[in-house]
Amino acid sequence: KIYIVSFSNILLTMTMPCLRYFHEYIWPGLGLFGESYLLFSIGTIRPLWDVLYPQCFSGNVCSANLVNSLTYSVVVGIILGMVVIGTMAGSIGRRKGSITTAALMMIGSCGMTFGALVFRNDPEKMLKNLVTFLFVFGMGIGGEYPLSASSASERAMSEMKRKLEEEQIRKQQLRVERNPNVVVSTEEEERTNTLFDPTLEARGKRVILIFSMQGMGIFVNTLILTLLLLVTGQWGKNIEANYYDQGDDDGDDGNDVVYYRMDMIAGDYNHTTLLIIWQIIYIIGTITLIYVFISRYRYLQESEVWAEDRKKRRNNDCAVEYQPPRITSNEIENTEAYNSSEHRQNNEREMSPVTSDTQLLLKHYGHRLFGTSVTWFLWDVAFYGNKLFQSTFLYALTGVETTLFQISGAATLNALIAVMGYIAAAMLVDKPEIGRLKLQQYGFLITGCLFCLCGAFRQSLSTPWLIIMYFGSSFFGQCGPNCTTFLLPAEIFPTEMRTVCHGVSASAGKCGALLAAVMFNYLSESDMFLISGYCSFAAFIITYFTIPESSTLDLHELDRKWRMTVHGKLEDYHGAANELRHLSVLERWSMRSP
Repeated sequence: KIYIVSFSNILLTMTMPCLRYFHEYIWPGLGLFGESYLLFSIGTIRPLWDVLYPQCFSGNVCSANLVNSLTYSVVVGIILGMVVIGTMAGSIGRRKGSITTAALMMIGSCGMTFGALVFRNDPEKMLKNLVTFLFVFGMGIGGEYPLSASSASERAMSEMKRKLEEEQIRKQQLRVERNPNVVVSTEEEERTNTLFDPTLEARGKRVILIFSMQGMGIFVNTLILTLLLLVTGQWGKNIEANYYDQGDDDGDDGNDVVYYRMDMIAGDYNHTTLLIIWQIIYIIGTITLIYVFISRYRYLQESEVWAEDRKKRRNNDCAVEYQPPRITSNEIENTEAYNSSEHRQNNEREMSPVTSDTQLLLKHYGHRLFGTSVTWFLWDVAFYGNKLFQSTFLYALTGVETTLFQISGAATLNALIAVMGYIAAAMLVDKPEIGRLKLQQYGFLITGCLFCLCGAFRQSLSTPWLIIMYFGSSFFGQCGPNCTTFLLPAEIFPTEMRTVCHGVSASAGKCGALLAAVMFNYLSESDMFLISGYCSFAAFIITYFTIPESSTLDLHELDRKWRMTVHGKLEDYHGAANELRHLSVLERWSMRSP
């Protein structure tokens, strides 16, 4: 019995960290996992579709508009979902909003899987079904972005507040228990007088690790595809180009036979096996999203921060119970300089009656919203262009005689490197010497350089060097702008407007994805790389001027400042949100905080 109890304790000790990680990071990010698993399968499964339905994707059976609608419909749905559901979440709450997004993604994935099973022999009907349900699926994805980011950030805020309260209780207990006749050392005095510092909490790490489930979804999708091709023997052993013909003869009557190559896919394949592989991939994604919907409906709790903020707004409460940690003398000097009499007079002159919260938001946070929206737009031109057209990029790097297994293996390795980028970003983002701002700026610079090098030297450099640079762009893209464009809108706006601003920013990003989906159909491979690089450089410049650093900012201060702004008392605010280190370059220049 002793051995059994000891083994149980050891097993519990070993499994508790795994269960805690699942509860804190995996379960909240399963929606992002499911959406990326299916969404970005368009880029990984497209070569498989080229083999299964050559007359549709490379011939004239299906119209070009119908084929291109695969990317257009989902991106339009994402944009609509971000704006509509992101706005609704500010009033209906995080729980109802998250359940709504899960339901839309579940319906969309079930419809796509149904079409893959029923219309497998009719490519035109199959495509029409995919386009329809990709739009529904995209609406769910659109709502998932602002809700998952805001919920993760707010959970970190709740835990931070709870730990501060526990630290204050511990401090009071130590003072009560202490014998006044005993001399206390300076070290112990400092220890008991030190309050919990929320700036040391891994708020950014939490949000990014949840967001990394998007990268895991892409990785698992490509890994399953690669393993299924390997297990079923669909290696494309006979390396010879597949062609199909159009026309009736090659005589001299002008009706010569024209041969078309199927997107450079080489090798021979069993079409029935490839069809089953595609169906299995979709079934796995659908089961995941069904679980997400059921588990959210049963277990998801409302955000404490959102509920508390709504209660205070209804009570017209400008104050907050939560008290931020003490700031240093340098920070006090910066705050006092910012709130000098001259700037207070400017604030007083500006506090004319405003008719809506939206006007207040644009007046005081418009430059930040512009920065998060445009940088996300430019990044998604590069990011979604790479993911939706991933097979095209990889073909351009690996050469023409590439099998399905080789291209899937390369996509899997690229996705694994991207996951490593997510993890690196999570480890770096909360370090004060790096923070969100530097991570985004340097990420844009490095990826821009790598994209431009791939585009400029694609014809002259050897394939290994090109692949290394492309994989490098994946790593630094994730360890940088792909994570920070998701994180920053959840931290530089107040709780009441957080999902709205995140939804607007993310929908602007998906406009960039839509532009890439349309534009990249008409660009050469070199131009695709160059456009991605130019967009990264432009995003670096906009980041530098418009976006503030938020890694050391207590987000409760944003809420307190916002409530005072709504009630016309902005000139009375003198908190940490007005410190120069928490303002963007434009805000410092104009000396007007939002």
